[in-house]
Amino acid sequence: MKINFRNTILLFTFLFCAVFPSYAQENGQEVPRTVLFLGRFHPLILHLPIGALILTFFLDIVGRIRKDYPHEIIKYALGFSAIFSIIACVLGYFLSLEGGYEGETLEVHFYVGILSAVLICILFYLSWKPTANQKKIFLPVFVIALTSISVAGHYGSVLTHVEDFITEYAKAPEKEQTIEVIDSLKIFD
Repeated sequence: MKINFRNTILLFTFLFCAVFPSYAQENGQEVPRTVLFLGRFHPLILHLPIGALILTFFLDIVGRIRKDYPHEIIKYALGFSAIFSIIACVLGYFLSLEGGYEGETLEVHFYVGILSAVLICILFYLSWKPTANQKKIFLPVFVIALTSISVAGHYGSVLTHVEDFITEYAKAPEKEQTIEVIDSLKIFD
């Protein structure tokens, strides 16, 4: 039996999407330390599919412009992104079990992260042996995937930093209050 790389990724994606949400239910048991340990790798692993996806998008656009499309590179780069986006989702879930990340922000980050992984897997599928219709939707799906991963990244930064972490220095600094009454400066004279 020949193992097909594309079908393996697609099967893994299907199982992940079908089984993973059922584990998202709290069952009142203590989380194993190994799971918590693995969850700490989420911030490290999640950057792999992001960087690979952005590089793949760049190669896709350059290939379209130069009329020298790198099919094999795009296909394998999207496969890499698909695998690591799924791993990042699993590790992110493990990290959330540690606690301290409750709320709507975590929920949005969680589901948009899963959506990003699914979209990347769809891109990988579309890149394998594209038909004319698949070629038409490839670029729009790619843009949606990049948008999705950007939204997931934003909510992830809100979880680990403060809400205005990215825009904090974009605003004009608040004017420092100056002392208006000079007499009060000489209290100890």
